[in-house]
Amino acid sequence: MGTYLLNAETQKLELHFTREEYMALSEDMKRRIKSACLFSRRSGAWVSRGKYPNTYTAEKIAKEIGLEYTGIEGEADFAAQKERSAERAQERADRYEARAERKEREGETLCAPIERVRGDIAFMTQPNINSTAGRAFTRQRERMFAAYDRGMEAYRQSEWYAQQAERLRKESAATPDRGFCERRIKEARHDIKALRNNLAYYDGIAKRVESGEMTAWGNGEPVSIERIEETIARAEMQLAQAMGKEAYYTEMLEAQGGLIYSRENVRAGDMVKIRRYGWYTVIRANPKSVTVDTGHGYSLKFTYGEIDEVKAKTA
Repeated sequence: MGTYLLNAETQKLELHFTREEYMALSEDMKRRIKSACLFSRRSGAWVSRGKYPNTYTAEKIAKEIGLEYTGIEGEADFAAQKERSAERAQERADRYEARAERKEREGETLCAPIERVRGDIAFMTQPNINSTAGRAFTRQRERMFAAYDRGMEAYRQSEWYAQQAERLRKESAATPDRGFCERRIKEARHDIKALRNNLAYYDGIAKRVESGEMTAWGNGEPVSIERIEETIARAEMQLAQAMGKEAYYTEMLEAQGGLIYSRENVRAGDMVKIRRYGWYTVIRANPKSVTVDTGHGYSLKFTYGEIDEVKAKTA
Protein backbone atom coordinates (compact mmCIF):
# COMPACT_ATOMS: atom_id res chain seq x y z
CA MET A 1 0.00 0.00 0.00
CA GLY A 2 1.06 3.64 -0.08
CA THR A 3 2.30 6.13 2.49
CA TYR A 4 1.08 9.09 4.52
CA LEU A 5 2.86 12.14 5.90
CA LEU A 6 2.29 15.34 7.84
CA ASN A 7 2.85 18.42 5.69
CA ALA A 8 4.54 21.07 7.85
CA GLU A 9 3.46 23.88 5.53
CA THR A 10 -0.25 23.10 5.49
CA GLN A 11 -0.31 21.31 8.89
CA LYS A 12 -2.42 18.60 7.22
CA LEU A 13 -2.02 14.88 6.68
CA GLU A 14 -1.53 13.64 3.12
CA LEU A 15 -2.53 10.08 2.17
CA HIS A 16 -0.63 8.88 -0.90
CA PHE A 17 -1.75 5.77 -2.80
CA THR A 18 -2.58 4.83 -6.38
CA ARG A 19 -5.97 4.93 -8.02
CA GLU A 20 -5.87 1.13 -8.34
CA GLU A 21 -5.28 0.82 -4.59
CA TYR A 22 -8.15 3.22 -3.93
CA MET A 23 -10.53 1.31 -6.22
CA ALA A 24 -9.69 -1.93 -4.37
CA LEU A 25 -10.99 -0.48 -1.08
CA SER A 26 -14.46 -1.22 0.21
CA GLU A 27 -17.25 1.25 -0.47
CA ASP A 28 -17.48 2.00 3.25
CA MET A 29 -13.78 2.86 3.41
CA LYS A 30 -14.06 5.08 0.32
CA ARG A 31 -16.93 6.90 2.00
CA ARG A 32 -14.86 7.39 5.16
CA ILE A 33 -11.91 8.72 3.18
CA LYS A 34 -14.12 11.23 1.36
CA SER A 35 -15.62 12.28 4.69
CA ALA A 36 -12.24 12.91 6.36
CA CYS A 37 -10.21 14.11 3.35
CA LEU A 38 -10.35 16.03 0.09
CA PHE A 39 -8.39 14.99 -2.99
CA SER A 40 -5.73 17.52 -3.99
CA ARG A 41 -4.54 17.52 -7.60
CA ARG A 42 -1.63 19.76 -6.60
CA SER A 43 -0.18 17.19 -4.18
CA GLY A 44 -1.72 14.12 -5.85
CA ALA A 45 -3.00 12.89 -2.50
CA TRP A 46 -6.00 12.75 -0.20
CA VAL A 47 -5.52 15.67 2.23
CA SER A 48 -7.14 15.79 5.67
CA ARG A 49 -9.88 18.38 6.05
CA GLY A 50 -8.56 19.45 9.44
CA LYS A 51 -5.15 20.72 10.46
CA TYR A 52 -3.00 18.98 13.04
CA PRO A 53 -3.89 18.11 15.80
CA ASN A 54 -7.42 17.76 14.33
CA THR A 55 -6.28 14.95 12.04
CA TYR A 56 -7.17 11.95 14.21
CA THR A 57 -9.79 10.48 11.85
CA ALA A 58 -7.60 10.82 8.75
CA GLU A 59 -4.65 9.21 10.54
CA LYS A 60 -6.82 6.38 11.86
CA ILE A 61 -7.99 5.66 8.29
CA ALA A 62 -4.39 5.74 7.03
CA LYS A 63 -3.37 3.14 9.59
CA GLU A 64 -6.42 0.95 8.92
CA ILE A 65 -5.70 0.70 5.20
CA GLY A 66 -2.03 -0.06 5.86
CA LEU A 67 -0.31 3.18 4.81
CA GLU A 68 3.24 3.64 6.06
CA TYR A 69 3.99 6.86 7.96
CA THR A 70 6.99 8.72 6.48
CA GLY A 71 7.13 11.57 8.98
CA ILE A 72 6.95 15.36 8.68
CA GLU A 73 7.82 16.94 5.35
CA GLY A 74 8.34 20.59 4.47
CA GLU A 75 9.06 23.59 6.69
CA ALA A 76 6.79 25.39 9.14
CA ASP A 77 7.84 28.82 7.84
CA PHE A 78 4.83 31.05 8.49
CA ALA A 79 6.11 34.05 6.51
CA ALA A 80 6.89 31.86 3.49
CA GLN A 81 3.44 30.28 3.77
CA LYS A 82 1.77 33.70 3.75
CA GLU A 83 3.84 34.67 0.72
CA ARG A 84 2.87 31.50 -1.13
CA SER A 85 -0.75 32.04 -0.15
CA ALA A 86 -0.62 35.54 -1.67
CA GLU A 87 0.98 34.12 -4.82
CA ARG A 88 -1.77 31.52 -5.13
CA ALA A 89 -4.39 34.24 -4.68
CA GLN A 90 -2.78 36.19 -7.52
CA GLU A 91 -2.79 33.05 -9.68
CA ARG A 92 -6.50 32.55 -8.96
CA ALA A 93 -7.11 36.21 -9.83
CA ASP A 94 -5.31 35.69 -13.16
CA ARG A 95 -7.55 32.70 -13.91
CA TYR A 96 -10.68 34.67 -13.00
CA GLU A 97 -9.61 37.52 -15.27
CA ALA A 98 -9.01 35.08 -18.14
CA ARG A 99 -12.48 33.61 -17.60
CA ALA A 100 -13.95 37.11 -17.49
CA GLU A 101 -12.36 37.92 -20.86
CA ARG A 102 -13.60 34.66 -22.41
CA LYS A 103 -17.13 35.27 -21.16
CA GLU A 104 -17.05 38.85 -22.44
CA ARG A 105 -16.02 37.64 -25.92
CA GLU A 106 -18.72 34.97 -25.75
CA GLY A 107 -21.28 37.61 -24.83
CA GLU A 108 -20.22 39.84 -27.73
CA THR A 109 -20.51 36.95 -30.19
CA LEU A 110 -23.95 35.86 -28.97
CA CYS A 111 -25.37 39.39 -28.83
CA ALA A 112 -23.93 40.48 -32.19
CA PRO A 113 -26.90 39.33 -34.39
CA ILE A 114 -29.38 41.40 -32.37
CA GLU A 115 -26.98 44.34 -32.10
CA ARG A 116 -26.75 44.46 -35.91
CA VAL A 117 -30.51 44.88 -36.27
CA ARG A 118 -30.97 47.17 -33.26
CA GLY A 119 -33.14 50.08 -34.37
CA ASP A 120 -34.66 48.08 -37.24
CA ILE A 121 -38.30 48.53 -36.22
CA ALA A 122 -39.56 46.41 -39.09
CA PHE A 123 -37.41 43.44 -38.01
CA MET A 124 -38.43 43.75 -34.39
CA THR A 125 -42.15 44.22 -34.96
CA GLN A 126 -42.65 41.91 -37.96
CA PRO A 127 -45.74 39.80 -37.10
CA ASN A 128 -45.62 36.02 -37.30
CA ILE A 129 -46.87 35.01 -40.74
CA ASN A 130 -48.09 31.47 -41.26
CA SER A 131 -46.14 30.74 -44.42
CA THR A 132 -42.90 28.93 -45.17
CA ALA A 133 -40.90 32.16 -45.35
CA GLY A 134 -42.81 33.67 -42.40
CA ARG A 135 -42.20 30.67 -40.15
CA ALA A 136 -38.51 30.57 -41.15
CA PHE A 137 -38.17 34.27 -40.27
CA THR A 138 -39.90 33.75 -36.91
CA ARG A 139 -37.62 30.83 -36.01
CA GLN A 140 -34.55 32.85 -37.01
CA ARG A 141 -35.62 35.80 -34.86
CA GLU A 142 -36.38 33.52 -31.89
CA ARG A 143 -32.93 31.95 -32.18
CA MET A 144 -31.38 35.43 -32.25
CA PHE A 145 -33.30 36.48 -29.14
CA ALA A 146 -32.35 33.23 -27.35
CA ALA A 147 -28.70 33.80 -28.27
CA TYR A 148 -28.98 37.37 -26.99
CA ASP A 149 -30.28 36.09 -23.63
CA ARG A 150 -27.34 33.69 -23.39
CA GLY A 151 -25.02 36.53 -24.32
CA MET A 152 -26.36 38.72 -21.51
CA GLU A 153 -25.87 35.83 -19.08
CA ALA A 154 -22.28 35.51 -20.32
CA TYR A 155 -21.79 39.24 -19.66
CA ARG A 156 -23.11 38.80 -16.10
CA GLN A 157 -20.71 35.89 -15.54
CA SER A 158 -17.86 37.97 -16.95
CA GLU A 159 -18.63 40.75 -14.48
CA TRP A 160 -18.73 38.26 -11.57
CA TYR A 161 -15.35 36.78 -12.54
CA ALA A 162 -13.87 40.26 -12.83
CA GLN A 163 -15.19 41.19 -9.37
CA GLN A 164 -13.70 38.02 -7.86
CA ALA A 165 -10.34 38.77 -9.47
CA GLU A 166 -10.38 42.31 -8.06
CA ARG A 167 -11.31 41.02 -4.59
CA LEU A 168 -8.51 38.45 -4.58
CA ARG A 169 -5.93 41.03 -5.67
CA LYS A 170 -7.01 43.47 -2.96
CA GLU A 171 -7.04 40.81 -0.25
CA SER A 172 -3.63 39.42 -1.20
CA ALA A 173 -2.08 42.91 -1.27
CA ALA A 174 -3.80 44.28 1.84
CA THR A 175 -1.82 44.90 5.03
CA PRO A 176 -3.67 43.69 8.16
CA ASP A 177 -4.63 46.52 10.52
CA ARG A 178 -3.15 47.00 13.99
CA GLY A 179 -6.06 45.33 15.77
CA PHE A 180 -5.85 42.24 13.59
CA CYS A 181 -2.07 41.99 14.10
CA GLU A 182 -2.43 42.44 17.84
CA ARG A 183 -4.99 39.61 18.08
CA ARG A 184 -2.85 37.24 15.99
CA ILE A 185 0.21 38.01 18.14
CA LYS A 186 -1.81 37.28 21.27
CA GLU A 187 -3.00 33.97 19.81
CA ALA A 188 0.55 33.00 18.80
CA ARG A 189 1.96 33.77 22.25
CA HIS A 190 -0.77 31.70 23.89
CA ASP A 191 0.06 28.77 21.58
CA ILE A 192 3.80 29.15 22.17
CA LYS A 193 3.36 28.95 25.94
CA ALA A 194 1.12 25.87 25.71
CA LEU A 195 3.41 24.10 23.24
CA ARG A 196 6.50 24.73 25.34
CA ASN A 197 4.71 23.23 28.32
CA ASN A 198 3.75 20.20 26.21
CA LEU A 199 7.33 19.76 25.02
CA ALA A 200 8.67 19.94 28.57
CA TYR A 201 6.13 17.31 29.66
CA TYR A 202 6.93 14.87 26.84
CA ASP A 203 10.67 15.44 27.18
CA GLY A 204 10.29 14.37 30.80
CA ILE A 205 8.30 11.29 29.77
CA ALA A 206 10.94 10.36 27.16
CA LYS A 207 13.73 10.57 29.76
CA ARG A 208 11.78 8.38 32.18
CA VAL A 209 11.14 5.78 29.47
CA GLU A 210 14.77 5.74 28.34
CA SER A 211 15.95 5.27 31.92
CA GLY A 212 13.49 2.41 32.46
CA GLU A 213 11.63 4.32 35.18
CA MET A 214 8.39 4.31 33.13
CA THR A 215 7.17 1.39 31.02
CA ALA A 216 3.41 1.95 30.81
CA TRP A 217 0.78 4.66 30.99
CA GLY A 218 -1.66 4.90 33.85
CA ASN A 219 -4.17 2.66 32.03
CA GLY A 220 -1.58 -0.09 31.63
CA GLU A 221 -0.90 0.55 27.94
CA PRO A 222 2.82 0.12 27.11
CA VAL A 223 4.73 3.32 26.44
CA SER A 224 6.25 3.58 22.95
CA ILE A 225 9.34 5.77 22.82
CA GLU A 226 8.89 6.04 19.04
CA ARG A 227 5.39 7.44 19.51
CA ILE A 228 6.62 9.92 22.12
CA GLU A 229 9.42 11.07 19.83
CA GLU A 230 6.88 11.54 17.02
CA THR A 231 4.64 13.56 19.35
CA ILE A 232 7.64 15.74 20.27
CA ALA A 233 8.52 16.24 16.58
CA ARG A 234 4.95 17.35 15.81
CA ALA A 235 4.91 19.71 18.81
CA GLU A 236 8.20 21.23 17.64
CA MET A 237 6.65 21.73 14.20
CA GLN A 238 3.69 23.53 15.75
CA LEU A 239 6.00 25.62 17.94
CA ALA A 240 8.01 26.73 14.88
CA GLN A 241 4.73 27.66 13.17
CA ALA A 242 3.51 29.67 16.18
CA MET A 243 6.83 31.48 16.60
CA GLY A 244 6.85 32.33 12.89
CA LYS A 245 3.30 33.64 13.20
CA GLU A 246 4.25 35.87 16.14
CA ALA A 247 7.29 37.23 14.28
CA TYR A 248 5.30 37.82 11.07
CA TYR A 249 2.51 39.83 12.70
CA THR A 250 4.93 41.66 14.99
CA GLU A 251 6.78 42.83 11.88
CA MET A 252 3.48 43.82 10.26
CA LEU A 253 2.53 45.79 13.38
CA GLU A 254 5.89 47.54 13.59
CA ALA A 255 5.68 48.48 9.90
CA GLN A 256 2.59 50.52 10.83
CA GLY A 257 4.38 52.26 13.68
CA GLY A 258 3.39 49.77 16.38
CA LEU A 259 0.58 50.38 18.84
CA ILE A 260 -0.30 54.06 19.04
CA TYR A 261 -2.60 53.81 22.04
CA SER A 262 -2.13 52.09 25.39
CA ARG A 263 -3.00 52.41 29.04
CA GLU A 264 -0.55 55.31 29.15
CA ASN A 265 -2.58 57.61 26.89
CA VAL A 266 -6.16 56.34 27.23
CA ARG A 267 -8.15 57.14 30.38
CA ALA A 268 -11.62 56.41 31.73
CA GLY A 269 -14.02 58.98 30.34
CA ASP A 270 -12.16 59.42 27.05
CA MET A 271 -14.00 58.90 23.77
CA VAL A 272 -12.46 56.27 21.50
CA LYS A 273 -13.25 55.52 17.87
CA ILE A 274 -13.27 51.77 17.20
CA ARG A 275 -12.79 50.70 13.61
CA ARG A 276 -16.06 49.54 11.99
CA TYR A 277 -18.05 50.34 15.15
CA GLY A 278 -17.85 54.05 15.93
CA TRP A 279 -17.34 56.18 19.03
CA TYR A 280 -17.62 54.90 22.60
CA THR A 281 -16.91 56.21 26.09
CA VAL A 282 -14.13 54.42 27.97
CA ILE A 283 -15.24 52.89 31.26
CA ARG A 284 -11.90 51.37 32.16
CA ALA A 285 -8.41 51.24 30.63
CA ASN A 286 -7.10 47.72 31.19
CA PRO A 287 -3.47 46.59 30.66
CA LYS A 288 -4.20 45.16 27.18
CA SER A 289 -7.72 46.38 26.34
CA VAL A 290 -10.31 49.05 27.02
CA THR A 291 -13.80 48.48 28.39
CA VAL A 292 -16.31 50.82 26.76
CA ASP A 293 -19.90 51.81 27.33
CA THR A 294 -22.04 50.98 24.30
CA GLY A 295 -24.89 53.21 25.42
CA HIS A 296 -27.28 50.25 25.24
CA GLY A 297 -26.99 48.93 28.76
CA TYR A 298 -23.94 46.73 28.28
CA SER A 299 -20.19 47.12 27.84
CA LEU A 300 -17.65 45.75 25.36
CA LYS A 301 -13.91 45.18 25.32
CA PHE A 302 -11.57 46.17 22.51
CA THR A 303 -7.80 45.90 22.18
CA TYR A 304 -5.73 49.07 21.91
CA GLY A 305 -4.86 48.11 18.37
CA GLU A 306 -8.52 48.49 17.38
CA ILE A 307 -8.59 52.15 18.45
CA ASP A 308 -8.35 54.56 15.52
CA GLU A 309 -8.75 57.84 17.38
CA VAL A 310 -9.07 59.20 20.92
CA LYS A 311 -10.80 62.33 22.21
CA ALA A 312 -9.59 63.12 25.71
CA LYS A 313 -12.13 63.67 28.45
CA THR A 314 -12.87 67.36 28.87
CA ALA A 315 -12.44 68.86 32.33
